[in-house]
Amino acid sequence: ALEEALAWDPFNVTEDADLGLRLMRYGFTVDVLDSATREEAPQKVRVWLAQRRRWLKGWMITWLVHSRRPRMLVREVGLRNAAVFQTHILANVGAPLCHPVGLTLIALHATGLLPLPFGRSFATDVLFAASVTGLALGYGVAIWMSRRLLIRRGKRDLARSVWLMPAYWLLASLAAWHALAELVIAPHRWAKTPHDAHDGDAENWDCGDDFR
Repeated sequence: ALEEALAWDPFNVTEDADLGLRLMRYGFTVDVLDSATREEAPQKVRVWLAQRRRWLKGWMITWLVHSRRPRMLVREVGLRNAAVFQTHILANVGAPLCHPVGLTLIALHATGLLPLPFGRSFATDVLFAASVTGLALGYGVAIWMSRRLLIRRGKRDLARSVWLMPAYWLLASLAAWHALAELVIAPHRWAKTPHDAHDGDAENWDCGDDFR
């Protein structure tokens, strides 16, 4: 299958994103295995940021490459799958990019530092209330689902960490904006992620050069 699909794009830093869609374009079926991964998560914030930055940049590259000829994409994978691809990639990239902007606008408007340009009215109050409600629901649902899953898997000791979700999302936004900048200045830079916290090389690994 890999040989028939011409392997993967060596210039894409998130090879699984490109490969999944590439295989589908060549007529293969891509699915998810019902299993738990043993892959170790990054132990340090800077390593996590580097990993998320690379993933997000790779998704951007994947979207740019496979969206160059939208009609061909629809013909090869079907309208439904093409729409799912567009929605999934744009949502995963757009949400962290827009999140800090939305938070800032809500905070400035709530404090009166940035009134809405078209004045105060019932419509603007409804818009502001809807924005705050959407934000609260987004946080609330994510926290509730994460906490429920952790408890369900017997990890009650980690359930309290879900209250850090807002900070997690802001860190994801930082990674997203950094990824967007790198897409322009260093699109093929690969920030390698160490996965063995007990490996001496991983402990001494420094991704500082990638951030400078």
